[in-house]
Amino acid sequence: MTQRTGTTNEMRKDEIYTCLAHHRRRRILAFLDDRSSPVSDTELATRIGAAESNVALEDVSEHDVRSILVELNHTHLPQLADSGFVTWNRDAGTVAGGEREMIEDPIVAPHLKSFDESRDRLFSALAHRRRRLALSLLDGRESETPITREELATAVIARERAMGLETENESEAADQLATKLYHQHLPKLEDAGLVAYDRDDETISDIGHLDVDAEWCDGTVDDPRRPVLEISPLQASY
Repeated sequence: MTQRTGTTNEMRKDEIYTCLAHHRRRRILAFLDDRSSPVSDTELATRIGAAESNVALEDVSEHDVRSILVELNHTHLPQLADSGFVTWNRDAGTVAGGEREMIEDPIVAPHLKSFDESRDRLFSALAHRRRRLALSLLDGRESETPITREELATAVIARERAMGLETENESEAADQLATKLYHQHLPKLEDAGLVAYDRDDETISDIGHLDVDAEWCDGTVDDPRRPVLEISPLQASY
């Protein structure tokens, strides 16, 4: 079985961060963490509706329950079940907590009661190995001088090669990554408040993040025994 801890492999981290990158999935995990037995998906939808609207359970409309239930069954529960976060019986319409080590993971546990949508953007930005690698490289630089998009792409490719992730043509791969940085990765990182991107000068700066410690590690720096990153808990919002 794959070890699911702070030192889990990069693909596993993609999966974990993706699961955390929606406030409703975090609500599901927080609710199930307090339950010792399965619940119906209808009860789960009702409780989500009540929490989001700040109303009593009996005041959640049938329309809202149905709408949330469709989203749960088609999007959130399949993703959480595939990742091991929950046990879902689609035929019976029941959901239970998954593997305890998933919930107790140091990356996961502090955020089960953080439902702000800014946290969605943060985890979505972290849910790609190359974005985490780019952040670790930016954070690890001694100079605070911004670097160009091409320089960052070249540095990421070089670190990937050092990690044993070979590319057939390093210069071609760097050119391709520079394009992907522009269209995909940098907008995500900027939207999450993790980097500053000057489109006029084509330069990137690490601006840090109030909720993210600079412990990117696990395959991106020299000591793989350290956690991939440590995100300080936000004040819980209900």
